[in-house]
Amino acid sequence: MAMTPDETNRLYRGACQSKGRVPNQEQGRSWHRTLRSFDTRDVEAALDAWNASTERDSKGDLKSKWLPAPGELKPLVLAAQSKRESAAREPEDLLCLSCEGPVPHRFTSFIRRSAVPDLDRRRCRSCGAKLRVEKREAA
Repeated sequence: MAMTPDETNRLYRGACQSKGRVPNQEQGRSWHRTLRSFDTRDVEAALDAWNASTERDSKGDLKSKWLPAPGELKPLVLAAQSKRESAAREPEDLLCLSCEGPVPHRFTSFIRRSAVPDLDRRRCRSCGAKLRVEKREAA
């Protein structure tokens, strides 16, 4: 879903604030012209990727310490969009779980085919006992 000018402005102002910069209205419009066709969550993911990057500029400084230009952000937005769309197309499996409590409770859930269930931190909603996978099959 395309971003509204208000959504782009919110993201731009947040990015400026995180870098200690004063927002510039013309630069904000440039962000909107370049990024408006993208989904807000993809632009947010791109900003996160920019801030986490360890890529260096020609002087050896971290590029992530600067506010990205919309053209620098666009490839990261495309990568975030591709990753999200790819995950949405991935088939899911039906996961049948039960707890190890005195009275076993049973649950079902869907999980991406490539995902490994992380049950170390999850507990039964009813009794708090540890969960185990009983069965996993293609949905």
